[in-house]
Amino acid sequence: MKRILVIGIVLLLTFPLIKGDGKANALSNGAKVLYVGGSGPGNYSRIQDAINDANDGDTVFVYDDSSPYHESIVVKKSINLIGENKNTTIIDGSGYWNGIIISADRVNVSGFKIINFGYGYGQGAAISVRSSYCCIKDNIVMDNPGDGIQVFYGSCNLISNNDVINNRGEGINIYKSDKNLIDHNYIESNYRGVFVNEGHHNLVSNNTIVSNGEGGIQLTLCSKHNVIIHNDIMKGSVGVFIYCFSAENNVIENNISKNKVGVDLINCWNNVISHNNFIWNFRHAKFCEVSPSKNCWNENYWDNWRLPLPKPILGGDCGLFIFPYLIDFDWHPLTHPYEWWKD
Repeated sequence: MKRILVIGIVLLLTFPLIKGDGKANALSNGAKVLYVGGSGPGNYSRIQDAINDANDGDTVFVYDDSSPYHESIVVKKSINLIGENKNTTIIDGSGYWNGIIISADRVNVSGFKIINFGYGYGQGAAISVRSSYCCIKDNIVMDNPGDGIQVFYGSCNLISNNDVINNRGEGINIYKSDKNLIDHNYIESNYRGVFVNEGHHNLVSNNTIVSNGEGGIQLTLCSKHNVIIHNDIMKGSVGVFIYCFSAENNVIENNISKNKVGVDLINCWNNVISHNNFIWNFRHAKFCEVSPSKNCWNENYWDNWRLPLPKPILGGDCGLFIFPYLIDFDWHPLTHPYEWWKD
């Protein structure tokens, strides 16, 4: 986990502070800055044209006064792609499948509002990362018919401080990707907030995840060794949903509130649910197994349980099949909310 955090910090420090006119200015390390938009002589009018002329290590800086930019962008070089202002530097994808497709390692993207990409659920995305050691930071990704941010077959990427709002697909989609850090994002009103499919050793931390239709965070299809920590997960159908043979994941120190179901476990095992606050959910937790659960519930706070006794968790609710004899326990429930931010 610490290694992922260090990778994220190092990537953040690679962003140069740039401003100026002209097609290309030299940086002290020999890299160039290529400018898009604005009124400088020789500036590019299209982002893709500047990327095509860039080399590894260069920076493409995009001015906001020429936005919106109507183009789909492919990044095959290790560059910095930086917008002047994330509220006003707009890439509008009306008619395009994907917004920014990243196939090179060590690409940094920040400072953009990316809208109107994709054709529906599972069809395109605003940002699609298909590589490793990239940093997607300080962007607004909203109103896309497809996914907000995807990571496909990528590892050690940092997705941080983005507003991912009102996308019809997944807010952040991690597919067959490992060791990625999803940190300090605001994720609201997407199909699902964070969806991890066959992903391992990913860290989902410090995010605000609210009002996503099919749930806040979902782990599926044998996703293992992921950590969900210090998130506010609110107002979804399911706060955290772990299913389809996903195992050995940790859900710890989250606020899980105002969901229809706080945590739902189906056909999964050896997951740890500990030190979470379950507040004002219609149903705090449930599980579906045909045998007693092999997951661990321990030291959570339940707003409907004040007794210094094990808190029962009813299982067996599996749609058409009900096994009413199944029951699990939080053996050491907390009597007051857990306040990890004060540790």
